[in-house]
Amino acid sequence: MNKIKRAALCIIVISVVFGIKLSNKETDVSAKQTLFVMGDSKSSFYPRKRYPRQGWVQQFIPMLKSKGKVKPYHPEECKDYEKVVRYDFHKYSIENWSKGGISCKTFYETGRFAGILKRIRKNDYVIIALQHNDKKPDVGEKVADYKHYLTYFTQHIQRKGGKVIFMTTPPKNYADRKTFKIYVPEYRNTMLQVAKDFKCNYIDLSKLSTDYFNFRGKNYVNTLYMKLNPGQYPAWEQGINDDTHFQRDGARVLARIIAVDLQANRQIPMLNKQFRQNTNALYATFQEAATYKNKKQYTDKSWNNMVKQRNNAWTILYTPGVTNKQCHKAEQSLRRSLKGLRRKHG
Repeated sequence: MNKIKRAALCIIVISVVFGIKLSNKETDVSAKQTLFVMGDSKSSFYPRKRYPRQGWVQQFIPMLKSKGKVKPYHPEECKDYEKVVRYDFHKYSIENWSKGGISCKTFYETGRFAGILKRIRKNDYVIIALQHNDKKPDVGEKVADYKHYLTYFTQHIQRKGGKVIFMTTPPKNYADRKTFKIYVPEYRNTMLQVAKDFKCNYIDLSKLSTDYFNFRGKNYVNTLYMKLNPGQYPAWEQGINDDTHFQRDGARVLARIIAVDLQANRQIPMLNKQFRQNTNALYATFQEAATYKNKKQYTDKSWNNMVKQRNNAWTILYTPGVTNKQCHKAEQSLRRSLKGLRRKHG
């Protein structure tokens, strides 16, 4: 009888223990800290049938550490909102609410903001990357109204305990222009002002990508945008000459620029140690080299060598797929060139 009682007690204990474990697991999944993305077509998810068109979030995911392949899925609780894609990592999640053609105005008017707001919890992060379409007459709004929407979004997210990170938009790639300029600068400036007003972190992708694209040149940048020849890809049989959207390689470059900036400036602490490749040393040395402006102070040979190594470091810094060894080598070469700068006599 005692044996039976002991066995029954063991079963009860095991059931309770496993019940607690299961409950904790379910709670952990539902309570994962989440990074939300509110963006347009540059951030959106695109299915394989539209390849090679992609948004930067798709290429940002592989840059993060994971125990296995992280697959996108459409959350059941978001079934009323199209193109919402979630990625679940071990300790956190990324939920992308971006949609092509959307602006601050339409993100609000279509109920999309109300939908995302319901899911935001304390200590979640929200990247607001809405800017490109906000000047368009059909879906956009005036600068003053743009500021109003950004303010409204920020206030409501902060009231729920969420933290806003603003992200400005990359440039357009006009066929008749050899250089790149910040797109809709008045909207970019407004976003940065709202970030300052609310003490929010930001990623100035407009400036970072525009400067880098001008450095790399038109021929290289053309390979990043959706400029495809007829028959090059099944989904784009007729070809396309698109000055706005990015193909896979372009999405990877944008994701890399964003990843480097997030590591260096730590706008989203939950991601601080989650990147597969640490670019901080290379970034810091490149930033130091960028402060050297007066070439007249130095000998031509030492200055030209420094500029050569600085340009190489910039290329490596924002090139997806480079190895840790390449990053280290570029950083060390640039560091040596800085130490090797020689001032002119007299």
